[in-house]
Amino acid sequence: MYRLNLDEVKAVKEWDVCFIGSSSDERGKKAIEMCRNISHEIVVVSYNIDGQFLTFGGKVVQCHDLVKKLDAKSYGSVFFEATTLGVAELALLLNAYAPYKGLKARVSYVEPGKYKRRDPSTSSDRDFQLSERLIGYEGIPTLARELDTNTVNRVVFFVGFESARLTRAFEEQPISPSHSSLVFGVPPYKAGWEANSYHNNIRCLSENDLKNRLYYCAADNPQAVIDKLEEIKGSLDEDEELFVAPIGSKPHGIGATIFQSLHSETVGLLYDHPVKSPNRSEGYGPLHFFDFPG
Repeated sequence: MYRLNLDEVKAVKEWDVCFIGSSSDERGKKAIEMCRNISHEIVVVSYNIDGQFLTFGGKVVQCHDLVKKLDAKSYGSVFFEATTLGVAELALLLNAYAPYKGLKARVSYVEPGKYKRRDPSTSSDRDFQLSERLIGYEGIPTLARELDTNTVNRVVFFVGFESARLTRAFEEQPISPSHSSLVFGVPPYKAGWEANSYHNNIRCLSENDLKNRLYYCAADNPQAVIDKLEEIKGSLDEDEELFVAPIGSKPHGIGATIFQSLHSETVGLLYDHPVKSPNRSEGYGPLHFFDFPG
């Protein structure tokens, strides 16, 4: 894990390709600018939830054809810009690349300077304008695993500031609170931010009696997430299924999707596909790099 000032990144094209998403704020634009400076090729990737396909470099690619699409490219080094890529795009790309041993691969993320708050006259000062709406927990082709009601499904949620995302999971999915765990980003990016996350989710915690099934991983540390999930997976009984739900910080999402890609045959991914609010953050903080396990 590397952490540095975004403006200090040298404009050296050391990466064959960089996968990016669309930019919704200043830090996203800065992240894309960095990618153009360090890679020979830029590919914009977007997942279409309605059609359940990818737009890959401006062309439609079915999710089950992604591996074939990437096989045609002789990339020796691959960069994933996770500030702009969504969890769905990141998970599909990481799963496609996971079998490649020895591939040089790196994931990046730029911290926000601060998040935009909703109108304080109509909402709490802990309520941030992060998502326009939540589409809901829809499966992603090639990654979807069914929550079997006849099986013990262990679900690990990585939670953030948006309480509706956790609440809707229990409303929409056959998930037992007694078999669920929550991971909070502690320590957070900025002092006090963990209080926002805990405060906003406290009602759901209480209503579902989740207070004794809490874990903590640094909000900016994907490796801590991978280690914690390996620990949880190792503690499961043979007849239990593990699902990860990355609905909190993006570095937690990076760790969760990397872990899922390394255990794609046995670990499921749950995701609610939020539609990001425009200009959801202001300014930008440190840049984080995380090397994909080879």
